[in-house]
Amino acid sequence: MSLTSVVLSSGCSIDLAELRLSSTYGGMLVHRAFHSTALGPEHDPVLYRSALTVIWFQPAPDVPSGASADPALREVRWEELAQDHEL
Repeated sequence: MSLTSVVLSSGCSIDLAELRLSSTYGGMLVHRAFHSTALGPEHDPVLYRSALTVIWFQPAPDVPSGASADPALREVRWEELAQDHEL
């Protein structure tokens, strides 16, 4: 189940699958797990997904959504960093 979707600058749409927040000095540590369709053309899009976990600091517990997502998140090089896995 997706919590929200974000469209990256590359045009790739990713879904937020998991969100963990931890309070730190002066902000929040955020652990987010995203997934999308398979990257490799050799992978069946029904049987495979791509996934990437992103961790960063932010001042408030905001959940990214659509075009209002943090610009740094929207610039993630999904095609280079995410990995395909079989469901």
